[in-house]
Amino acid sequence: MSKKNNQNIRRAGLAIELKRDKAEQAARAAKLAKKKESSGGVRKLKAKKAIKLRKGAIVRGVKIVDSDTRKKVERILKVEAANRMDCDDKKRRDPLAVKKEPMKTKKKVTKKVAAMEE
Repeated sequence: MSKKNNQNIRRAGLAIELKRDKAEQAARAAKLAKKKESSGGVRKLKAKKAIKLRKGAIVRGVKIVDSDTRKKVERILKVEAANRMDCDDKKRRDPLAVKKEPMKTKKKVTKKVAAMEE
């Protein structure tokens, strides 16, 4: 085979490859368009796996050792879930906060305040 012949064969091979690539690209685009139409253009989210609360596992910085720590972690996760669901409420709850009654404070009477009251 002469060099001239070889170059013609290569050019023809490249042209065939280009045609094949364009056809594959068009097929991919059609398949993607069909997929978008069938799904309505919305991606379906996969459900997240639940966190396993086993002994020895560390979840949200708390190591599960016994039932008390497990309940503590469950309470934290419940509060986080409530916070995610509660987007409108800007006030976020503290997961570790325990309901406490506010402490009663005594007013300090200073000399200036006492003088102003008299």
